[in-house]
Amino acid sequence: MACLPALRRGVAFPRFVEEETPVTMQIAMQATDGFVLVSDIKNRFGDVPVSSFVYHSKIRHVAKHGLLISLMGYTADPDADPGGNLASHLQSCTVADRGTILQWARGYAETRDTDKFSLLIVSPTAQYDRMWKITIRGNEVEDRPSVLWHTVHGNENNPAIFWLEYFRCRGKCSVEQATNIAALTILMGEHINPYGIEGLEIWQYRDSWAEVTPSALERIIARCRTLQEQCDRLNLPSQNGSM
Repeated sequence: MACLPALRRGVAFPRFVEEETPVTMQIAMQATDGFVLVSDIKNRFGDVPVSSFVYHSKIRHVAKHGLLISLMGYTADPDADPGGNLASHLQSCTVADRGTILQWARGYAETRDTDKFSLLIVSPTAQYDRMWKITIRGNEVEDRPSVLWHTVHGNENNPAIFWLEYFRCRGKCSVEQATNIAALTILMGEHINPYGIEGLEIWQYRDSWAEVTPSALERIIARCRTLQEQCDRLNLPSQNGSM
């Protein structure tokens, strides 16, 4: 795995309660030559106030069907892994379309009425539903519409999503460009919301999904940090006290 700053076995997922500080920020983007899915890796223990965190991947890969599943939300059982559960289910299915996933979601919701989470599905080879979300809140399942070009999952109100609009991310950039933009957005989101967002993992799709290596991830982060520092300098007054 190419997760930074650390890779540890996860034991809990963050709560999905709007009144709390959001924990999780993920961005999926369609590029001219593929797709990108970028996520933070910070996971929180227990209720607020919280002092314990773990860092681990929030993305599950279903190699058989060429899709990714990313998770944000809360499960009553700290060892539960809804994204992994769905991934294992789809590996045994002949198709992994919207209907199949919704059928799994309804079955899951019937047996886990205390869980509250959302899954972002990114399926580049799908005919229609290439990026879409499904939310489970207790026994209720909400099927959210498909999106084009890019979508934010998790901390959707973070001001850092400005960068997606600034770079006009509507299918006109390459996988490499989309990777840099999504990574920058999440790292800026971490700067704004350090309590809830931290770390980075990146998956890219050209002919198939591949996770970005640790060395490449470090280079991407370094470039983004340089831009962050340049932006921060804009807030510094000059020596004579004027801007």
